[in-house]
Amino acid sequence: MNTTTENPSQPPTTARRRHPAALCLSLSLAALGALLPGDVQALDVTPVTLGTGQGDPALTALLDPLITDYVADKKLPGIQVAVSKDGRLVFSKAYGFADTSTQQAMQPHHRNRIGSVSKIINAVTALKVAESLDPNLGLLDRPLYGANGLLPSTEPQYAQLLADQTRGRQRHTPVVGTIIVEGTDLTVTYYDDGPQTYSVGRTHDLDLYSQGNHYDLPPGQGPRDIRGMAASPDGFVYTWYADGSMSKGTLADLNAVPGGAIASVAYPPNQRADFLLGVGFAKSSGLAYAWFENGTRSYGSPGDLSGNVDTFVPATGKSPYDIRSLAIASNDRVYTFYGDDTVSAGTSRDLDAYRTLYATSIAADVTPEPWEQWYSTLTLRHLLSHTAGFRKDSSAVGGAMMFHPGEDPWVAARDLGLRDMHRYALSARALVYEPGTMSSYSNHGAAVAGWVMEELLNLPFKVIADLLVLDPLDLDMKRAWDPLDSGDASPHVPGDNDDPVACWASCPVDIDFSEQSGYLTGSADDLVRLMLAMDQDPSHPDILLPGTLTAMETQTISGSLMGWRGNTSKLSHNGAVKGGSSSIAKYNGGDRAGITVAVVTNIDNDLDLDALRDQIADAAAEATIPQNYDLHP
Repeated sequence: MNTTTENPSQPPTTARRRHPAALCLSLSLAALGALLPGDVQALDVTPVTLGTGQGDPALTALLDPLITDYVADKKLPGIQVAVSKDGRLVFSKAYGFADTSTQQAMQPHHRNRIGSVSKIINAVTALKVAESLDPNLGLLDRPLYGANGLLPSTEPQYAQLLADQTRGRQRHTPVVGTIIVEGTDLTVTYYDDGPQTYSVGRTHDLDLYSQGNHYDLPPGQGPRDIRGMAASPDGFVYTWYADGSMSKGTLADLNAVPGGAIASVAYPPNQRADFLLGVGFAKSSGLAYAWFENGTRSYGSPGDLSGNVDTFVPATGKSPYDIRSLAIASNDRVYTFYGDDTVSAGTSRDLDAYRTLYATSIAADVTPEPWEQWYSTLTLRHLLSHTAGFRKDSSAVGGAMMFHPGEDPWVAARDLGLRDMHRYALSARALVYEPGTMSSYSNHGAAVAGWVMEELLNLPFKVIADLLVLDPLDLDMKRAWDPLDSGDASPHVPGDNDDPVACWASCPVDIDFSEQSGYLTGSADDLVRLMLAMDQDPSHPDILLPGTLTAMETQTISGSLMGWRGNTSKLSHNGAVKGGSSSIAKYNGGDRAGITVAVVTNIDNDLDLDALRDQIADAAAEATIPQNYDLHP
């Protein structure tokens, strides 16, 4: 954008050129169509000013005191607010500072981190690609995987995805945990079947003595949340969960001793509960041993598994990612259960030192969920509407440990692509439900949708978004990790007494996120102008076809909008990442009908931006604004 000195009350002028990749995108769409129907600085506190930018006088009189009070109360460095009413941009102002260390005023055009509001741009970009190929949006309902998928398994780079799916299914369903009881050495196996049952047997026959026994979990936990289970020498069952907690109980009630629960278990550096393969108690010492995906094991107390880290090797021909669970017998032998229904016996560091692989069988009345079938039905629509069944996040660190063993995972993770992050998720994360049957928020699903666009068009996602959405609308957005310039506000973090501290050089991005799911930057003005291009108002063109916009805003099941959150009366989204937060809404009912609001700040500190956004919408509904007032004619 033009970074010369400007009148702070006017938006910046921009002179856009045709992107050099535009021809590549045209060719990619044509080809696809043939195949498819700084340093930390202390805050110098200065009174909040009445802002820069413009707005209708009546609305400004209502909003200036509301916003300035909010900035002072929340100790914000700066904030941007933009409002449209009946298809017209009627307010675009900024308050406070873009950089508290220099006291540079926030401008309406400054870019800030918008967090998960990036998913709106992700969805619009994917839908633009879909309607460019087929106005009936057939692309949205094509399977992702398989021979005829958008990522066809007939091509070597995608064939591995099917093997990853099989590995993940074998690891996570139907068995969620195994223990070996002190004294009797009975093997107790827990399942994720609907009734939540366990069986009792031996390592070679898991239901030799009984099956169908019911078990209970702590409140808020499900079978898929279990990451490790172990029977202690004194007869209790300890269970470790994906959220980092641990419970203590009995065979049938995993929370029978609530006083023994621990909210946050300590793990070794670079490890967390999500990376657990299993836990077992050495019966001779009472120490708890834990094994992790990257081929390391540790031991300590049930609540502190962070010490005594060393490496281990699985059975010959196996990978740590093939391990379903582990348990320790009375003689301290470690039994390892693999996803293909085999078992080995060994030490904590050599898992088949005593006995190589032999067969076992799960309970006869338990059937693994048909994940292969579920994956075969997973579509782009599922990804965009948070109905794919993926967990909320994958893990760049987990993926780095999988694909770059021996390297510093935090370094390797910075360059880990979405393909490998997705392969890790398929191999190491459970599919939570059948695609299209439920809705649960998933950053990973949104990122995969953007990655599919990259694969289809052979262009980076940001280039596709620029060419199809951002450049046509003259929206000045970029990625959070791109070099900062004079068009960017500085990210801030809370310092002493929650005073904002500028962190140009010390506000890193979360390596588990991508620009598709949470790391675009832009202004409130950008976001309202985007919503104006999606409002189906006949007075100006929209970025998507009417049928596409209707599809984007239609729920197939509760909460399943593409890109948006909310309902028919208010479509909204918010976002928060280190150094920035945002909240946007498009109001369709009641007194607020026809109003859009965007609020963007350069800090994240548990702000209730949604409440402020709704107050701003109420003020816009109250204000009498001339029909010819429009900052964006």
